[in-house]
Amino acid sequence: MSTAIEFQPRLDHAAERQERQRLERRARQLAHLGNGWHLLEFGIALGAGIAAGSVALTSFAGDSLVEVLAASVIVWLFGGGRGGSAQAERRAQRLIAASYLLLVAYILSQTLADLVVRAHPAPSWVGIGLATVTAPTMPLLARAKRRVGHALSSSATVSEAGQNQICAYLSIALLTGLLLNAAAGGGQTRPPRSSSPPSRSTRPARVGTVTRATAVRDRSPSLRCRRIQHSGRTRKVAVRKIAAMATRHRVVLLPGGVLPAEPAYAALVQILGERVHAVAKDLEVYSGDQPPRDFSLDVEVEGIVRVADVHGFDRFHLVGYSGGGASSLAFAALHGTRLLSLALLEPAWAGNERTPEEEALMEHFRALEPLPPDQFMAGFVQLQLAPGVEPPPPPQGPSPQWMAKRPAGLRAFIDAFDNGHLDLEALRAFDRPVYFALANSLLALWQRGES
Repeated sequence: MSTAIEFQPRLDHAAERQERQRLERRARQLAHLGNGWHLLEFGIALGAGIAAGSVALTSFAGDSLVEVLAASVIVWLFGGGRGGSAQAERRAQRLIAASYLLLVAYILSQTLADLVVRAHPAPSWVGIGLATVTAPTMPLLARAKRRVGHALSSSATVSEAGQNQICAYLSIALLTGLLLNAAAGGGQTRPPRSSSPPSRSTRPARVGTVTRATAVRDRSPSLRCRRIQHSGRTRKVAVRKIAAMATRHRVVLLPGGVLPAEPAYAALVQILGERVHAVAKDLEVYSGDQPPRDFSLDVEVEGIVRVADVHGFDRFHLVGYSGGGASSLAFAALHGTRLLSLALLEPAWAGNERTPEEEALMEHFRALEPLPPDQFMAGFVQLQLAPGVEPPPPPQGPSPQWMAKRPAGLRAFIDAFDNGHLDLEALRAFDRPVYFALANSLLALWQRGES
């Protein structure tokens, strides 16, 4: 009897030690589980936030990193035999408290940034899906951590569980905001459609007219820029305004039928800077050694859709020059709801019935088609110039490799204009900001010193 009484406390102590070890393993497992999810959450929220231009989503990504830091404290506390140390427990409590302060400071700073920037994010269904999963799962993780924390008498573990609960509240707030933004259409709210006929300024203008170009100013800083001189204070002020006001706008830039996208838009992309996600896209007609068989503007439209999807552009600004301008109009007619604005710089074709002067010009272009490539390009360039103006001499050295594709590509564009059709009714119903520019009109405005 005395032997049994002597060994019973030792047996109870061993059982308690085993139970504590089990609980400490459980605490570490829950912390690792939470960290795995929060790192995945960080990547998804950050990517979706950048793609949609959403401060709320990028802020949520930052909160995930703070929670990773807090959970890592718990992994440290119950590793290396520190679980029973009162000193380690106090240090963990201080670190968890510091992470709370970091979390509060981060949320406040991002809230203030959102108020200052006043961004208009695009709808993000990825973000909505993430918040939908996080909102119900974080309370379950928090409850499990609290239960283990109470069993271990660890205030640090219980406090860290509170951050998971805060994550759940943030998820609900994020989900509500993203749903409201999606219901409103995202970005800039569309004005109500008018039942009256569209004004002259929103109708596609005839190519070749020399009347003053009309424009609806885009609210986007990337298209709001006034005249920028090549030197002096005007250029510096304009560049600073663009850099300060742009908030990760998404822009696709289409070149004309001769110069590739990179040299055509390199200077503009540099001025726009990192806060504007600008994609300079080459025309599909030059995607191979020869134009695609049965080429039409629909081929260019499909290429714009593909590039926008690759870059995660749900809605974006579209800028097109000459042949790229005609392709941009075709895109607006078919996918106008995806555009935030449309900028047309001397579009080569606008789908309208040609005037006699325009038809005569097209006959001159058709007459070039049988000529050899060198003569074709020389004649094509000459037709772009006013009567009596001589083209500049060609640069010295061999022609760039891309020039070999231009004669066939330009012929394909001329045929596409002859055989193509644009839904003018769809274009008249297009209610996004439109900027329309013709060289003769811009030259007259420049000479008069107007913006």
